[in-house]
Amino acid sequence: MLHKIPGFPGMARLTKFTLTCAILASLTSFLAGLQYGELGNETGDLFMKNNERKIETFLTFSSIFHFLAPLAAGTLSDLIGRRYSLLLSPIFFSFGSLVTSLAPNYVVFVTGYLLLDTGISFALAVTHVYITELSPDWTRWFLTTFPEVFWSIGYLVDNTFPHISSKKILISRLGLGTIPSILLAFAMLFTLPESPGWLVTRGKLSEATRVLTKTSVSEEEAKLRLGEIKLAAESKQSG
Repeated sequence: MLHKIPGFPGMARLTKFTLTCAILASLTSFLAGLQYGELGNETGDLFMKNNERKIETFLTFSSIFHFLAPLAAGTLSDLIGRRYSLLLSPIFFSFGSLVTSLAPNYVVFVTGYLLLDTGISFALAVTHVYITELSPDWTRWFLTTFPEVFWSIGYLVDNTFPHISSKKILISRLGLGTIPSILLAFAMLFTLPESPGWLVTRGKLSEATRVLTKTSVSEEEAKLRLGEIKLAAESKQSG
């Protein structure tokens, strides 16, 4: 474990940059909660009402994606990094929202639904890992609660507004799903750094040091965190 630096209470070491990154990353959980609520509304009745075969097929594909998508998210985050894997979540949301909103038939609707479901899986699988690896251990307990809080807010927001008619649901999904997802993806692309933990495992120590410097209140703290990350990476490789 890292030793606390004298003179700095735990929460005082939470830099604005670290807090901003945690909030931006957790907004994927907000969208996930919002989309999860939308996926539970009556929009699917447009294409599956009173058709047991379509419902069974839909549930089968949904169950398969619920199993495979988190595995894919975890594997991909190890291969290409936490940052780019996290960016895929709002991208899936934007395409999924657009496809389901404009779906002319059952097949297209299910395709859009599965895209949204994949976005939810990526948000849930990667956000926690990213925030954990980005934040100091003495503020991690606080920052890692953000995804659950933002998820709950998103789900609550969706269920607060009544679903008046199918047409209005489709229009609201197009506006509330696609546009914010695109904006979030751009904000994350130009703001979020890569996880220092992942950078160290790839031997990119200079990049990891830059990220740690931006997320620490002093160079001493950054060096301590880098040493801890390197030790953890070496232990994992030797184990």
